[in-house]
Amino acid sequence: MRFLDMAVCFFFSAVTGTGVGGAGLFLIHLTGTMGLDQINAQAVNLFCFLAAAIPSTLTRCRTLPWRLAALCIAGGIPGVLLGSFLRSLLPEDLLGKIFGSLLIAAGTGAFLIRKKQ
Repeated sequence: MRFLDMAVCFFFSAVTGTGVGGAGLFLIHLTGTMGLDQINAQAVNLFCFLAAAIPSTLTRCRTLPWRLAALCIAGGIPGVLLGSFLRSLLPEDLLGKIFGSLLIAAGTGAFLIRKKQ
């Protein structure tokens, strides 16, 4: 890995840690600058997220509603399996457009909710 790639990864991790949403920016870097295809870029991003989320959850979330977490995990596993199945049926460029649309919708929703508060 080049130094620039490590610096970019560090920057996006720091931005993500502040709650800004650096994961979307990291995906743009992986696909646009590094030339990864959408599926592999999302896999790299997911592994980076899990590497940060698991220890953070276990050490910092003392008031985590564990029943709700278990419910989310129970719903997430079938979602992952369904997503994996759909990935095999849909072309990669369509998946990229769907993912980008979801990022835009999530960002817009977060912006509007923060503005109202």
